Amino acid sequence: MNNKTNGSGRPKGTGRSTPAMGKGQSRTGNKANTAERARKALEMRAARMPFQVIADRLGYSSRGAAYNAVKRELSRIPREAAKELRNVELDSLDSLERRLMTQALNGNLGAVDRVLRIKESRARLAGLYEVQADTGVDEVVVVLKAWRARLSDAGPDDTTESGPSE
Repeated sequence: MNNKTNGSGRPKGTGRSTPAMGKGQSRTGNKANTAERARKALEMRAARMPFQVIADRLGYSSRGAAYNAVKRELSRIPREAAKELRNVELDSLDSLERRLMTQALNGNLGAVDRVLRIKESRARLAGLYEVQADTGVDEVVVVLKAWRARLSDAGPDDTTESGPSE
């Protein structure tokens, strides 16, 4: 029986989404196994497998751990490949929505719910809910700085009641 603990009172190798290193296994070998498993998880997800199935087949502790592995793997691949996978997913969502739209427009509430879920998934996948880098704030700052400089150049005698004073 293994009496060694990982500091939390649990035996080493418990509470992890990756298997513990065995005898003769180096950290490099363990990293290679983790990378290969994440690559397989990404391939399985690209084949439309649910995260729970990926977790079960590849030994992840939960579907969330499988999701995180796929997400990490996606962040590692070149942008073009990630865009391609995103486009495949968007095409799939489009196809599903087209199939359900007639039913939804005819009042089938279940189809309406599914169409709304598809739209939500599409928006998340396309990044529509992420804060955009260009919010227009930079333009406002430039205008305010120009205004301030203009007021500074005018001097205290040239300011009017409607303009701010420093």
